[in-house]
Amino acid sequence: MQDNENPVKQILLINKKMEKFLVRPDQGMQKYSRLGVIDTSKLANITIGDTVEFAGEPYICLRPSITDIIEVSKRGAQIIMQKDGAEIIMGCGISPGSNVLEIGTGSGHLTMMMAWAVGPMGHITSYEINERAAKLAKSNIVNAGFSDIVDIQARDGHSCDDRDMYDAAVIDNPEPWRFLDMVEGALKPGGSLCAYVPSMNQIESTVKDLRGRNFSDIRAQETLLRNLVVGEKGTRPDFQMLGHTGYLCFGRYLGSK
Repeated sequence: MQDNENPVKQILLINKKMEKFLVRPDQGMQKYSRLGVIDTSKLANITIGDTVEFAGEPYICLRPSITDIIEVSKRGAQIIMQKDGAEIIMGCGISPGSNVLEIGTGSGHLTMMMAWAVGPMGHITSYEINERAAKLAKSNIVNAGFSDIVDIQARDGHSCDDRDMYDAAVIDNPEPWRFLDMVEGALKPGGSLCAYVPSMNQIESTVKDLRGRNFSDIRAQETLLRNLVVGEKGTRPDFQMLGHTGYLCFGRYLGSK
């Protein structure tokens, strides 16, 4: 592919209906959901912005953003939304080169957001005890081109025995306090923790547990998102608001006492 190299070796196809398809170039004949069977070799040497035709329908070729990748990836159970993923990445200081531990991969949507943030010099190690979820997450991560960055362990997070390795740890589990002993050993001094939980009593229990440990900057929050409807004669908030998805608890590990 010409022009700037796509960092995840993917091409986003968009048709006139604004439907999006994430395609791996130069893979020969491949079948894609809703797109059908296409010859991906036609995309091997395209330039970003080119138009290609499949079955007589034109598609614009673009470099996918992480939002595009998340939108077209398959979902299993409830996912961590972009609004929460962005807060987690910023709150934990996840950046290029970071080494991140994740407990609870789910469908891999947050995993991919973090992989995008750490880049090729970073790494994500993610534990998922549900084998079906782990299989779906692996498929999403391979399709997104992040398989060199992400290592999914299809087993209980308690089995992690890494010591002083991680710059950040993210727990997506209704009882995150059960993993904190392990996380304390796995985090580097100064490493950040985020726990994502669905209910108030769970966030309360998490905060109280962290207060008894060697963590600073402990805080809890909820992130709300409200879109605006922009019309010709006025603008108003959308009646359907993406409100509660989950609560976030942050803390910074100060090292063993």
